[in-house]
Amino acid sequence: MGVVLRRLTRHAWLSLAGAAMLLTSELLVRVHIYIWTEALFIFLFLAAVYGLCFYEAAETQTKRFAFLILTAVFVGLGTLTRYAGVTLIGTTILLLLFASPKMNQQKFYEVMLFTLISSAPLALWFIRNAILGDSIANRTILYHPLPLELIPAVLQLWGLWILPGVRVSNGAGLSYLSLIVLAIGVKYWFGRPVSKVFLWCCIFVFLYCGFLVFSISFIDASTPLNYRILLPMFVASIIVFLTSIAELMPKIQNIPFVRLMPLTMFLIYLVLNLIASWRIVSPFYQFGFGYTAVYWQESKLAAETTRFAENVHIYTNAPDALYFTSDIIARSLPATTNPISLQTDADYPGRLQSMLNQVEAGDAVIVYFDTIDRWYLPDKEELLQMAPLNIVFENDEGTIYTWKENGN
Repeated sequence: MGVVLRRLTRHAWLSLAGAAMLLTSELLVRVHIYIWTEALFIFLFLAAVYGLCFYEAAETQTKRFAFLILTAVFVGLGTLTRYAGVTLIGTTILLLLFASPKMNQQKFYEVMLFTLISSAPLALWFIRNAILGDSIANRTILYHPLPLELIPAVLQLWGLWILPGVRVSNGAGLSYLSLIVLAIGVKYWFGRPVSKVFLWCCIFVFLYCGFLVFSISFIDASTPLNYRILLPMFVASIIVFLTSIAELMPKIQNIPFVRLMPLTMFLIYLVLNLIASWRIVSPFYQFGFGYTAVYWQESKLAAETTRFAENVHIYTNAPDALYFTSDIIARSLPATTNPISLQTDADYPGRLQSMLNQVEAGDAVIVYFDTIDRWYLPDKEELLQMAPLNIVFENDEGTIYTWKENGN
């Protein structure tokens, strides 16, 4: 982030500010703690932006092609890391097509070259999936409306980007959108000719939003609009904000007090970031996170399940928890609904009966974790209504069920 902003703004302290904002961000701390692919995706995102900086500054056609190829490689690897990386391809193609008004042979070659190189990794991955599986991405295009309850959650998350770690309202999220528009306006009204990289980041923010709406509405309804999924927008926003501030600096440097506002705001933001990040790092250091947490590693329910795992099949609402905590390969309870397409599973009654038959025959047990809530799986009450189940172990974590003898 620092080297990208250095090339865009020519301000050393703004470059350091951007790097510090990213380094101390609780969002980045979270994705690194969980070792999610977003960390690698953000690295490739910034590498692609850095490549575009050199592409824009290249003085010869040979250098332009070289840096465009380098950018395409980073973008291609980004799409291989996360499917959302297709927005990097789309953003760059739009930039190449419309950044300059005249279409010529060189622009045509650049668009074709970039498209072929950046799309190749994902295309090869899809071909591999088609050969080894029954679909290219295990997804079905089907319309399922975007849940309206996601909108307030997104607005609150955007508010946390402005005031990290502070309990905020939807108004703070709307302020984020206002700041994006204001930053773009400042760059256009007061700035020198707008750089292609700045324009690229602006296009990306809105294109990424559109992609998420399309993806949730037609491809994967289970996609959560949380800090992890929206992180690339946050990174692009930092670039947009700080490059706009760089344009304002010469205008306000002779105005008393006003010239200190950017520094004051940055210091406040940095302190809030550090506090929010410490609130995450401190309990992680003491107790662990996710399935590495002390709670899961010392789970008595998981330990009790290991007694059955060697002799019978395990059906559970948390097969991932058993795998990561106890190396138990368990089967999921039958799903009533596909969480990705939101379609009711027509095979649910048959698969449920098959599971219950195995439990009745003594070939399987059901392990239910009360701390895991997966709406598309039957809950404990439903299971008890469907079959006479016997409790063989129960604590505050959950229950292990077998078939109740002589039960109806």
